[in-house]
Amino acid sequence: MKKRFLLFPIIIFFIFQNNVKAFKLECDNKVANKGDIITCNIFEVDTNNNEEIYISSNLDTYQSSIINPITKDYNIKFSTEKAVLTTYYITAKSNINPTQNISIIVKAPTTTTKAKSSNNYLSSIKINNKQIDNFSRNKTKYYVTVSYDTKYVNIGVETEDSSSVYKINGPSTLSVADNEYTIGVTSEDGTTKYYKLIITREEKKQEVSTKISDIKISNYNLKFDGHSKTYYLKVKENVKKLNIKVILEDDKASYKIKGNKKLKDGSVINIIVSDNINNTNTYRIIINKEKKQNYITYVLLSFLIVILFIIIFIVINKKLKKKNNKKKINSDDNDDAKEKTKKITKIIQDDNVIDQIDDNEKTKILNINEK
Repeated sequence: MKKRFLLFPIIIFFIFQNNVKAFKLECDNKVANKGDIITCNIFEVDTNNNEEIYISSNLDTYQSSIINPITKDYNIKFSTEKAVLTTYYITAKSNINPTQNISIIVKAPTTTTKAKSSNNYLSSIKINNKQIDNFSRNKTKYYVTVSYDTKYVNIGVETEDSSSVYKINGPSTLSVADNEYTIGVTSEDGTTKYYKLIITREEKKQEVSTKISDIKISNYNLKFDGHSKTYYLKVKENVKKLNIKVILEDDKASYKIKGNKKLKDGSVINIIVSDNINNTNTYRIIINKEKKQNYITYVLLSFLIVILFIIIFIVINKKLKKKNNKKKINSDDNDDAKEKTKKITKIIQDDNVIDQIDDNEKTKILNINEK
């Protein structure tokens, strides 16, 4: 008996534990007007990792879809836009705990009479998709200038209130001078505000030549021919800037000179000629600088050449003297030999001493004589 009494509280505990809700379903409104958005939340009450919760409804979801099973602390919105006037249900079902239902009553919205808007302001004015300068909702007159080439314009406007309407009146084709356009903005309650837009089309501009007739540079001859746009000019090494005078074909054109400072070898001077509608023509002068002469090198080289010629002269002179001395010695020897020959010949001719000379001596004497 005592054991049965102890088991009873345990059984009651498990029954109670199984009836404890592990989640709670709540919605922010149970009565809604057609078109309202209903937000529902599932709050976590007790942690149970094995629990899976599935939510369903015969109402459409709002900008989302239900992904089951859902997580706890889940938020979802339902739309009544397409609902009929009846009762709908939102159900949260668990695989462990009891199912929870919430009923939503959808009723017709209360009809109220809305006051008509009196807003007849513009929020922007655009010409060819470009917002006009200094626009203000309270400023009702604007001036815009376009070029002669612009024959047509696209005027676009936006109203502050979507319920207001507008109408634009004006010429379909722009004429030279002023063209007036009227923009009438009528509010929902029927009041109208007028904006005026004056578009001025400029007169046709005369064509201006961007050619150069001559370029004069102080102390230099550029040889400008008018056909080429690139010229080469050789200048001195120390020249840093040129004095350039440009003569244009059309005095209505203008020109700018760029790059005429701190000139170096290879510097490019640009002469840019412009007309009255931003057309340009560019002429170039490319600088070639003369290199400095290295006079010290020339002097040293000349000095070495002179020394070399002097050395060559001395060597040749010595050789000539040596050769002349040798010739002189040979000449003296020949004179002595001839004199000796004469003497011997005289002795040979003397019959008294002919026998005194042997044959070898005679041969030698004869050889000397032949030379």
